[in-house]
Amino acid sequence: MLEKAGKNSGDNRRDNRGLVLRMVATGACRTRRDLVVRTGLSKMTISNIVGEMIDGDVLRESEVVCSEEPGRNPVRLRLSPEAPKAAGVAFLPGRCESVLCGLDLRVFRRAGTDLPKDAPEAVRRETALRLLDKMLSGTAGVRAIGLAADLPWRPGGEQMCPSESVRPAVRERYGLPVFLEDTCQSALLVESLFGRARNCRDVLFVSLGDRVGSAVLSGGQLCRGRGGRPLGLGHVTICAGGRPCRCGGRGCLELYVRSPEVLKKLYHRTGLEASYADFCRITGSGEVDRVFRETVDFLAAGIASALNLLNSELVLLGGDGLCWTDRHVADLESAIARLRPADGGGRVLVRKPRFLGEGALLGAACGGIARIFSGELPLQNG
Repeated sequence: MLEKAGKNSGDNRRDNRGLVLRMVATGACRTRRDLVVRTGLSKMTISNIVGEMIDGDVLRESEVVCSEEPGRNPVRLRLSPEAPKAAGVAFLPGRCESVLCGLDLRVFRRAGTDLPKDAPEAVRRETALRLLDKMLSGTAGVRAIGLAADLPWRPGGEQMCPSESVRPAVRERYGLPVFLEDTCQSALLVESLFGRARNCRDVLFVSLGDRVGSAVLSGGQLCRGRGGRPLGLGHVTICAGGRPCRCGGRGCLELYVRSPEVLKKLYHRTGLEASYADFCRITGSGEVDRVFRETVDFLAAGIASALNLLNSELVLLGGDGLCWTDRHVADLESAIARLRPADGGGRVLVRKPRFLGEGALLGAACGGIARIFSGELPLQNG
């Protein structure tokens, strides 16, 4: 929560401006009165900050809000059409998508194209630049560009992955700050600002697919591993002495719940060839149910271990987990509860994200938006 997060000190002017902007842009506050109550800042401080933003055409006043409280009716605040914007590019399975967003996540432009997963580095780079040209052409006020891609979870001794090499090329062409995040980190970032985790401070995001991706929000801040890498929940050992993993370890969670492994098991037991989504929709098949129960139990073991360390209040399930039925999600929540200590802080909810499959792309743009809110990036160029 952001309540009482403001600081009445001249040294914190930048932070307070970002906080006020974030509260208005995300819809948490509609009026100056709301801002005083939610931030804990004085009326004078709020008046000065809002006045500066109106003078700079970042905020505008709109209609009067009817109120039963004594005094004048407050005036609603909204973002100006001239407020800063941010662009984002996401490298997704078989696709590259781009978007141009306002600080309130309003989408102004969007474009995408097919891109093979094994596309050469030069092709990925040129594809991103071509899409960004469409986003930025004739557009003023863009302050930053965010990139989202599946990044290696373990740094050190690894070659730069193709998506990482895009960042310097983008920065050189457009002369703007460029931020690179893992797709799970991006998806969690947009959920923390505008989505299901907006009122949470401690959240675990888990994505199922060719890998088991993860991201963590702790104390309201996105956590990053060494070198800014994503956290490696998929390589938590859940079976000591188990099968060897591509990471060099044994018995990793990923070996038992990543989508290709689940599909292989489903085909072996049912003889059916179907997509992950199609198998999720099959009802009344004992073998399919058993495979998903096993997957739920394995995933619950990994998540419960993480929750014992993180004490998260919410788990968000993305990737192929978006295909899970409500029953599968409920079964996962119950399986986690069975593995958690009785005094572990209560039942942890498991939910699908608000933005579903759009999270990584919108979260890429939020890489810039969040840094404008924090004051790391200026509201005006120069």
